[in-house]
Amino acid sequence: MFCVTNRRDDNEDWFTGAHYQHGQPFRTLAGDHIVGQLLSRRVEALVGNPPKARALEVGPGEAPLLERTAIGGKYYLERSYAVARKLRGSTPGAAVLLGDIREIPVSRKPHFDVAVAAEVFTHVLPERRLDALKSIADRTKALLVIDRPTMSDHAIGEELRFHMMMLALERGSQNVAREILFKEIPADTMERERLERVDFEPLAQRLRERGFSVEIEPIMHRHFTYHVMTARRR
Repeated sequence: MFCVTNRRDDNEDWFTGAHYQHGQPFRTLAGDHIVGQLLSRRVEALVGNPPKARALEVGPGEAPLLERTAIGGKYYLERSYAVARKLRGSTPGAAVLLGDIREIPVSRKPHFDVAVAAEVFTHVLPERRLDALKSIADRTKALLVIDRPTMSDHAIGEELRFHMMMLALERGSQNVAREILFKEIPADTMERERLERVDFEPLAQRLRERGFSVEIEPIMHRHFTYHVMTARRR
């Protein structure tokens, strides 16, 4: 099923456009086999009976996490028309909704048993993340969010440096890896990283205020720290 909501191609207010999405393909973290299996188990644990559950995945890209689960009712909310068309062909039986978290085309009540937002909040302006969270939380009984968390500049710089060094070594470029070890991280790269990182504490606090129990767990992937936040209505 392919449902079209009012398309919003503008990037004002909520989304960050080319600046945030630079270098970030539509294939999400959930597309990694090991991490995807880990997260899929987390999602299934949030619902009582997966085959009879209804789940929403926001911004699934071309590798929806829900496809790894036994959940019966799958709904994908994708703001890219091209990706939405691909999802329609690759996920038979799922409902593909064209839109974004500003316009989730279901009523504001616990419409879903669980909602998933994997590397979604990194694409939302920091000052709009609480509003984005509310938009999702109002429509679900449980929630899983995963993103790279806010860290000190020193910690961010060390993660980036190690990541770039390992990429260079994987490509057999030992000289490049050695240069990275002593090279300063460019200021524009650090600025982008700060903006893309997600502060989970305000999100967790807002969910608790709205009657959710919340847990946050760190995991490592490709030399980066991620936080997995799970929440369930009490």
